[in-house]
Amino acid sequence: MPARSSSVHSIELDLFIEALARRHGYDFRNYARASLKRRVAALATRLGCGSIAELLPR
Repeated sequence: MPARSSSVHSIELDLFIEALARRHGYDFRNYARASLKRRVAALATRLGCGSIAELLPR
């Protein structure tokens, strides 16, 4: 995943976590932020997404 401003990355992560909770019932909002950030960034990279936001339609 290309380097992005930390505020954009943080907003995208918040939206992704909220979408998981609302759509699928998986609530990761109380998980360690740093761990979620690493794991979601790794997932986006592995799937060839340029940003976390690109994971939302999947």
